[in-house]
Amino acid sequence: TDPTALNYDPAANTDDGSCIAVVTGCTDPAALNYDPAANTDDGSCQFDAQGCTDPAACNYDPIVTTDDGSCTYPTSPLLDCQGVCINDEDVDEVCTEVDCDDTNPAINQNVVEACNGYDDDCDGLIDEDLLVLDYYTDIDLDGFGTQLEFSSCVNPGEGYAIVGGDCDDFNSAVNPSELEVCNSMDDDCNGTIDDNFNQFVSYQDLDGDGYGNENVSTINCLIPFGYSLLIGDCDDQNAGININSQEICNGLDDNCNGETDEGMMAASLQTVQLVNTALYPICTQGNLFAANLNNGYDSPETLGEGLDLWYKLTAQTNVLRVSLSAGTGENAIEVFRDFGTCIQLIETESEQGVSNQILYSDQLVPGGVYLVACRALQGASNTYAKLCFNHFAASVCDHSLVNNTGVYPNVCASFKVGYRGNATNYVIQVNEATQNGVNLNVSPWSYTTPTSSQIVSRVGYFLPYNLSGSPISYDLSVDVVYSLADAAGNWVNFTARNGDHCQLVLNSENPVALRSTDRCPTAKSINSSVSTDRQICGAIRYEWRFTKVLPFAEPTVSVEGPLNSNALPLNTVPGMAGGCTYQVQVRPIFEAGVVGNWGLSYCMKTTASGMILEPEGDVLSAIEGDMQVVVYPNPGVSGQFTINVDQVLNGKIQIDMFDVLGNLVYQTGNVVEKTNLVNVDVKNDLSNGMYLIKFRYNGEENSVRWIKN
Repeated sequence: TDPTALNYDPAANTDDGSCIAVVTGCTDPAALNYDPAANTDDGSCQFDAQGCTDPAACNYDPIVTTDDGSCTYPTSPLLDCQGVCINDEDVDEVCTEVDCDDTNPAINQNVVEACNGYDDDCDGLIDEDLLVLDYYTDIDLDGFGTQLEFSSCVNPGEGYAIVGGDCDDFNSAVNPSELEVCNSMDDDCNGTIDDNFNQFVSYQDLDGDGYGNENVSTINCLIPFGYSLLIGDCDDQNAGININSQEICNGLDDNCNGETDEGMMAASLQTVQLVNTALYPICTQGNLFAANLNNGYDSPETLGEGLDLWYKLTAQTNVLRVSLSAGTGENAIEVFRDFGTCIQLIETESEQGVSNQILYSDQLVPGGVYLVACRALQGASNTYAKLCFNHFAASVCDHSLVNNTGVYPNVCASFKVGYRGNATNYVIQVNEATQNGVNLNVSPWSYTTPTSSQIVSRVGYFLPYNLSGSPISYDLSVDVVYSLADAAGNWVNFTARNGDHCQLVLNSENPVALRSTDRCPTAKSINSSVSTDRQICGAIRYEWRFTKVLPFAEPTVSVEGPLNSNALPLNTVPGMAGGCTYQVQVRPIFEAGVVGNWGLSYCMKTTASGMILEPEGDVLSAIEGDMQVVVYPNPGVSGQFTINVDQVLNGKIQIDMFDVLGNLVYQTGNVVEKTNLVNVDVKNDLSNGMYLIKFRYNGEENSVRWIKN
């Protein structure tokens, strides 16, 4: 019944003493270690085995007892039994003795030579039997180099080229592959500049008038900047002097013919009659003179042959009218500026087939001396012919619409100019602006009336809104554009300029504010409208700003009012509520996006059901938190105000004051006893604007808005 016995019988229930103990060992009688006492084989039997008994052999078998001479060994002391190098650092399976670089697996006797600057196949030669090229420096990367740097089978990459011959390695457009162009460069690097192009001479033209100095030239296939193909400039510093210029009276040889002011000398005139001009259309004995051309002579100053008469006058304005009446044949009228030493032609009038002539010129300088030549071109002249001399005047400022004060309240005021007959337009010139005695250095501008009948214009047509806060004084003059017919019926336009200057003062447009009847203590229904205290000239609408302060503060709301109206329905204001108090500001908006200044802030209340109780004083501040805090006066005009708290204070309080940018501008910490009023004085150092006051007491903080005007 013993489970460890060799003959254990699990069915037996009474041991009969027959148990056989287990004895392990080799039970095979053929084994060298056979154990006859063993009744259980433990696999330890040993037999006579043959094989390799040498531990150094590749096929050594530790269980063999008899060596049969079958041992095998590595073919080389350098190799292991698998034929792998015993010492191979780069693991390329090539032994060190035949590996010339055992740190690089790509270098050994089994590798094919490559172009890399190494002895890849360990034959003692570097890059043998490979293509070696010359490499040149190629700075401009155009594929052509200049200096030979080295020869190699390795391509060094960008900055080198295998072709030389580049004569300018800083210009990629210059190399042996380029086509030659006319640019004063050897584009194709053949040693010749601009070959195959025609070469010609050009002359230095410093003044850019198209005519060069023949003493300074260059030969090229193109005209260099500052050069010309033409010569004939005797003063290359003056663009008005060259052989193509007209000689004028200036003491210079304008046409480069070697003579100065030739044909313009007034000294050769035999008889010159002094005349006066009168304002058009006057034509009387004072400005009407005989023009019997039969008494004339052929002076060299005229442009052609024919008898001529000469008249001399001093210009009253910049416009001259000379009319020939009772003339016969064909005639001409010429006007010259008399400089004393010579004369200069200003204007010529000669209508073919017309005997009488009318000349208009607006090129005169007031106070300048002028000569007028009346010349017979062909045909008989009438002995009774007459010449009439007239001038035209510019207009003037007429301040009669502002009681001749010259002070205009705003740009909607009317401005008047002096009427001129035969005018087509008036040109109001704004010459200068000053403010408080300081020149504003404005660039002059002008306004031209659309018709001749518009002698009254709004100031806003030619002056901008004055939102600066103080009056601006403008210097004005009024030119006149005239239109009249000449003797042939052709209409001629000319402008009378440089009239009398006048001063126009434009007052500053004051800001607007909430209408007084809409302000506290009046209460407005949110279905009603509010309005500005007046209308601003030129404003197309108004922008309104509402800041709720009671019963609690809210962010400011801005809204634009209706077009062309200074009234605002309150029900169009976002968040407008009844039973509230607001601070209200308003400003005008003009055309072209111009915006005026904000006016003063005023209190406005809205109605609600029941009675609305207001604290004493001018209470316009926000209240936040359980502890009610108000500030008065609000707005204030100085840095002094009082904080009113709805409970008795007895202990430490803290007051911090911030501007709209969040900057701390005032701070104080006081101990108060049995009071609900705290007086604050910030020494009037604050600029006008809105401030946030934070009041702290017993761990509670309240924020109040306060406005200083």
